Amino acid sequence: MMFALGRSGLNAVGRKLPEVANVRKVVVQGATRTTGKQRGQKPSPIRSTVSVVLRLGGAVDHPVTLIQTLARWGLVLRKAHEVVTRLVAGEKLPVLLADAPEPAEVVSTLERLGVAVGFPHPPVSIDVKAIRAKLGVTQKEFAVQFRFDVDSVQNWEQGRYQPDSPTRILLKVIEQHPEAVEDVLG
Repeated sequence: MMFALGRSGLNAVGRKLPEVANVRKVVVQGATRTTGKQRGQKPSPIRSTVSVVLRLGGAVDHPVTLIQTLARWGLVLRKAHEVVTRLVAGEKLPVLLADAPEPAEVVSTLERLGVAVGFPHPPVSIDVKAIRAKLGVTQKEFAVQFRFDVDSVQNWEQGRYQPDSPTRILLKVIEQHPEAVEDVLG
């Protein structure tokens, strides 16, 4: 039997789990925890999906241990081997760890194994008016130049709406390298 619960419902159900003999796992918004309350076992930590960017942070003295760790955290063994090979070659790689422990444990474990860990995240907020002012264009010119809807630009600047995550990333690129976006758009 499997239950899907929010975090608030977990505590209520967690108190009743020992009474339900056939419950083996509780799913908490994408994270799975084996209850372990049956037969005196300790509960295992909550595991979740974590997006990371990996790069070589030092010498990889134990590549097999690194491959096994990545495989334990949700990568297929072949993919884990490929990731380690590419890291040692000097590449920077985005990786999705489907069964990872807490992010702090991911960082400490991988750093001990010679891998630096970064967590990709889009800008939380973006000042569209400041970007537009820096370019010295009107709202309409900004919208036409970068293929935005004029109403959207006005709403962002007036704080009625916040751009979605991909748009915030694009706006950050426009802020730092407007010529690159113009080249792509033609």
